[in-house]
Amino acid sequence: MEEFVDCKGFLIDGYPREVQQGIEFEQTIAPCTFVLWVDARQETMVQRLVKRGETSGRVDDNIDTIRSRLKTFVDSTEPVIEYYNKLNKIRRVNSEQAPDEVFSEVQTIFQDILP
Repeated sequence: MEEFVDCKGFLIDGYPREVQQGIEFEQTIAPCTFVLWVDARQETMVQRLVKRGETSGRVDDNIDTIRSRLKTFVDSTEPVIEYYNKLNKIRRVNSEQAPDEVFSEVQTIFQDILP
């Protein structure tokens, strides 16, 4: 852990994917200060992914595959959100807002924890 002495923290995208991963991270690396949950309705996520598919060139960016992947994501993410919510470590940002508003909220969350 010496190499992290001057480190102010970690920002890990898409992690933990399961509660046990979070527990192991906290036991092995460092306690979690908070989990940033950039939340959107499922239909919004589907629409955004379909839109991405128009330019991504990914074969799997079609409505059926997107809905299937989204269900898997939600099923695995909900227990993580519930776990950290019980620990009062969830910082939720409503991503149904305009991108600048989402960015502003995220910025505020990080400014509140930095010295």
